[in-house]
Amino acid sequence: MTAVQPGEDGKALWQDALNLFFCGDKELIRYVQQVAGMIAVGKVFVEALIIAYGDGRNGKSTFWNTLAHVLGTYSGNISADALTVGCKRNVRPELAEAKGKRMLIASELEEGTRLNTSIVKQLCSTDDVSAEKKYKDPFAYTPSHTVVLYTNHLPKVGAKDAGIWRRLIVIPFDAKIEGKSDIKNYSDYLFRNAGGAILSWVIEGAADVIKHDFKIPLPECVQRAIKQYREDNDWLGHFLNERCEIGNSLQVKSGELYSAYRTFCADTGEYTRSTTDFYNALENEGFTRQKLRNGSFVTGLALGTKADVTDDFLE
Repeated sequence: MTAVQPGEDGKALWQDALNLFFCGDKELIRYVQQVAGMIAVGKVFVEALIIAYGDGRNGKSTFWNTLAHVLGTYSGNISADALTVGCKRNVRPELAEAKGKRMLIASELEEGTRLNTSIVKQLCSTDDVSAEKKYKDPFAYTPSHTVVLYTNHLPKVGAKDAGIWRRLIVIPFDAKIEGKSDIKNYSDYLFRNAGGAILSWVIEGAADVIKHDFKIPLPECVQRAIKQYREDNDWLGHFLNERCEIGNSLQVKSGELYSAYRTFCADTGEYTRSTTDFYNALENEGFTRQKLRNGSFVTGLALGTKADVTDDFLE
């Protein structure tokens, strides 16, 4: 149940906080109100991982933790590393604890962490979630939660498929909260002095999103943030732009191309995909691979002058 009852006390205080967190952007404030309302409904209408992103001292943790405090037992937590490739433990017990929650908060990722796209797709979905409690039989449940990740560092995304990218919603937090605006334990302060007004604000957001059939248009700043995030994670595009030339009449030996790609990854610190993933990604971008008498070739591109080829993968 919620930790407070809806009310009006502290409404002006909460509006001031929203203007501080979101730099007075009315379009963005309405959007996050709709997101908060959608979360409170308790049924997944939009499959999304909400990523609140920005440098420190910008209000992102305060905003989401305040909402979590107001939502009471409807809110829960999940370890941020459970969303990452590097997590080796069984995460199903954590998924079991998510049953019945409206909002799951994950906080802070290390720089360079890679997102586990299969876990994200499972958690941010209308499909049943497979879970298990310790020493109990596995079970499945219909999700009622939305996952929110707030972080100073955006996770890397290796997959290029639409199934993951349509789920990733980046909400920018660009405020710089310093001086008199930097109130200690601000989340607790807002909860104590405006908790009822915050819950009323969430309920208004729910009514708004229901009225519009759960179709929530993305503000321009959110669209820009998502676009930039996707471009930054276009590992194949980065390689092609930096080390290749594109043209219908061009071709390159497959082994030479993959070797140049490995060198590029070593130079840039990028994660190196397998040959299967690499060639599949090329084909998805419209390049063709064919076997000729003198070897296997990729048509439509050639190595540029910056490319460095070793002998390890030459055919």
